[in-house]
Amino acid sequence: VLSINCPLTAETHNLIDAPQLALMKPDALVINTGRGGVVNEAALIQALQQDRLGGVALDVVEVEPLHPSNPLFQLIERDDFLLNPHIAWSSEDAMQQLMDSAVDNISDFVARQLSAKRIRSA
Repeated sequence: VLSINCPLTAETHNLIDAPQLALMKPDALVINTGRGGVVNEAALIQALQQDRLGGVALDVVEVEPLHPSNPLFQLIERDDFLLNPHIAWSSEDAMQQLMDSAVDNISDFVARQLSAKRIRSA
C-alpha cells in the first residue's frame, strides 16, 4: 500500500509517475489523500487500465473541482478504483469535533486571560 499524504510542492509534483508505478507490485494499492498533482494522473490511469496495480483510491485530483471530462472518469466503473470528492474530512462527526475543538480553544484562551488579569491585580 502506498499512501500519499504529502503537500504539493515543486519537489513533489509528479513524485509518483510512470517509472515509480512500474516498480510497484501488480497487487499494490495507491491511495492519495494528500494533494492532486503528486501523482501523475495519466500514468496512474494507464497503470490501472493495464492491470499493473491492485487498486487506486483518490480523495484529491490535480484540477479541482473535478470536471466530468477528466480522464479519471474512464475508471469510474471499475471495482478497483475509488474517487471521493475532496470532502472526506467533512463528515458530521468530523465537523462536530472541529466545533468542539474551537470552543475548547476559546474557553482555554478566556481562562488564561482571566488568570493573567487576576495575577496582575494581586
